[in-house]
Amino acid sequence: MKTYRLTRLKSGDDGTFGKIDVENTLFCTAELPSRGNKQDQSSIPAGVYKVSPQKSQKFGDCYRLNDVPNRTGILIHAGNYAGDISKGYRSDVKGCIIIGDSFETLHNQQIVANSRESFERFKSIIGRRSFMMAVEDVV
Repeated sequence: MKTYRLTRLKSGDDGTFGKIDVENTLFCTAELPSRGNKQDQSSIPAGVYKVSPQKSQKFGDCYRLNDVPNRTGILIHAGNYAGDISKGYRSDVKGCIIIGDSFETLHNQQIVANSRESFERFKSIIGRRSFMMAVEDVV
C-alpha cells in the first residue's frame, strides 16, 4: 500500500499548515491548531494512519483516517479555513484535514486556496483506493 507524507510546516491560532506530495503533485494542507488532540478543537497527533475512501453526507466522496488515537470522524476533504473559533478565527473543520494548492491570506487569516479544484485533483490521483499517510511535525 502506498504511503504519502504530510509534513506540517507552521502552526498557530489560524491553523496548522503543511504539504503533502501525492505522485509528484504537491498539495497544501490545513488542520486545526494543536490543542492536545482534543476532539473538534485540535489537529491530530503525528503518526502513520491508514486512509480509506469514505462517502460523507456533508462532503460527498472523501477519505477517512483510521485509528486516530482518541478521535473519530477525521476526514480529508475540501475547505479553506482551519482556525481556532474560540479565538475568533474561521474554520471549515472540526479536526479534519483540508486540501488546497497554495497558502493565502483571507479575512486576516491564513487559508488553503482553490480547495475544491485541488481536492478534485487529489481524488483523481488517489482514486477510490486506500493508502497510508505519515503525518510529521516540523514545527
